[in-house]
Amino acid sequence: MKSAPHILQCYQADEAALVGKAVEFLRDGLDRGRALVIIATPAHRTLFLRGLKNAGSMWRPDAPTIVLRDAAATLERIVVDGMPDAARFEEAVGTVVRAAVAGDGVTGAHAYGDMVGLLWRARRFDAAHRLERYWNELQDKLGFALFCGYPIDIFSEQFRASAIAGIMREHTHMVESTRGNALKNALAQALFEHVAAVPDAGVRALRNELLSWANMPDPEATMLWLREALPDRAEEIIAQTKRYYERAAETSALEEPA
Repeated sequence: MKSAPHILQCYQADEAALVGKAVEFLRDGLDRGRALVIIATPAHRTLFLRGLKNAGSMWRPDAPTIVLRDAAATLERIVVDGMPDAARFEEAVGTVVRAAVAGDGVTGAHAYGDMVGLLWRARRFDAAHRLERYWNELQDKLGFALFCGYPIDIFSEQFRASAIAGIMREHTHMVESTRGNALKNALAQALFEHVAAVPDAGVRALRNELLSWANMPDPEATMLWLREALPDRAEEIIAQTKRYYERAAETSALEEPA
C-alpha cells in the first residue's frame, strides 16, 4: 500500500466539485509547509489560485514554493510518438518536483495534474495509463501527495468498471465527484423507486475484487455495481439519479445568496 495519497476525481458532472476538492488539497499542503506543483489547464490554474487566495493560504512571507505549469505545454514536452516518454517526464516533471521539495523549509509537496485528464479526454487511454505509472514511480521516490482530475461524467456509460478499472488501480483512492450529499440522496431516491435494496456485500465485492482498491465513495461504487449487476436496469436508475441530482443542484444554487 502506498504511503502517499494519489487521488482521483471524476469531475465532468460537476466541475465546481473539482475546484473545491483541489483547493482543499492544495491548501492542506500549504498549511503543512509543503510546496505546491500545479500542472493544470489555464482555467483550472486561475480557479485554484483564486480559491487559495480567498482561503487566505497564499502570498504569506513564509509561504512555501508554488510552481505553476501549463498542462498542455508540459504534456507536449513529454510525449514521443504519441506516448509519454520516461526520460522526458523526468526532465519536464521530475526535476520540477525534486526542486520544489528541496526548497528551504519545505516539508514535502502536494502536486495537482491535468495532463492525464487531457489524454483521457482525447481518448488516449493507454497514454494516460503510462503517464500515471510515471507519476507513481516519481511519487514512490519522493513521497509527495498527488491529485489527478479526470473529465469523466459519472452519469455516462463511460463510468463503468470495465472502462476505468485500469486507471483507478493507479490511484490510492477516489474523492467524491459532486458536492455535499446531493448525489448520495439522489441515488438513494432513485434506488428506492426501482429496487428494494442494493446489497452492501455486492458493492464491496466489486470495489475490492474487480477494481482492486478500497477507498471509493459509496455513491460512485454503487453506480459501478449497478452497471455490472443490473445491466438491464442500471441506465434507467442512473438517469433518474441524474435528474434528482440536477434538480437538487438547481435548488441549492437558487438558495445561495447573491
